[in-house]
Amino acid sequence: MYFCGNLLEKIMMEESRLLFEISEDIVARENVSADDLQEYLENPYHVKGTIFVVCMKGSMEVTLNYGKYIVRENDYITLLDNSFLQIHNVSPDLCFSYAGFSPKIMHEVEFFKKAFDYLFIIFEEPVKRISENLELYMLRSISLWKMIREVPEIYNNKEVLRSMLGACIHTSIAMYYQDNLEERWAKSPKNVRMSRQFLKLVAIHYRTERGISFYAKELGTSKENLCRNIKSCTNMTALDVIDYLIIIDAKTQLKSTSATIKEIGISLGFDNLATFCRFFRRHTGVSPLKYRDK
Repeated sequence: MYFCGNLLEKIMMEESRLLFEISEDIVARENVSADDLQEYLENPYHVKGTIFVVCMKGSMEVTLNYGKYIVRENDYITLLDNSFLQIHNVSPDLCFSYAGFSPKIMHEVEFFKKAFDYLFIIFEEPVKRISENLELYMLRSISLWKMIREVPEIYNNKEVLRSMLGACIHTSIAMYYQDNLEERWAKSPKNVRMSRQFLKLVAIHYRTERGISFYAKELGTSKENLCRNIKSCTNMTALDVIDYLIIIDAKTQLKSTSATIKEIGISLGFDNLATFCRFFRRHTGVSPLKYRDK
């Protein structure tokens, strides 16, 4: 099953988890130890934000998005927004550094669109062994973000900050995965390649195009064939995929912007407030106002 299906199932599950939220634009910390994690052990967390972690020493056993991993030296972890995290145990010599970014700023730099080609790999392989050179690059990036927080002239200049963040994140992820990305797609079955093309189109057009016919025409196939391929790869209908992105966008705007609910609905292609509210309630069980206030 590919990432959209897993993400949707995860979001729809009844949650009894603690919230681990990156509320500031940037959070960076170096040389985190085993002692620093003791209060977090065995608690399940719903991560709000995107976090990049480099393990320099020791090990820890974690659950990430319902898969268990042993994180060791030279491992790199990517936690996407809305991920699930549980730390089970850590070795006494554990040492890692991380940088975290709020949903708001990740939305502003259009992270989802820029990193789209890599998202299915990130979700399926959130823990990745990297070379010493790449580890050094990542650690220097984390140090840079830590310093940026201490320089008001940069940190408070949102345009500069967004520009730097977009370039840095895209470069690091591309370096991380580029060696096997094209090979993976070249070897993928035809239905998987079509699904990937569909998902990429949806990421670009979901705010203005909700009809399956548009995407089928762009891909040169029939609606029936497209829907069949999407279902086989994601365990979701094509419309589910489109609706999923709209809901994620709506939730992000409701929590991280001051836009009115009507303005958010219009930005997502809804011509009136009532239609948007019905759509949001059908998918989340609550109104946009209740979601924003809770």
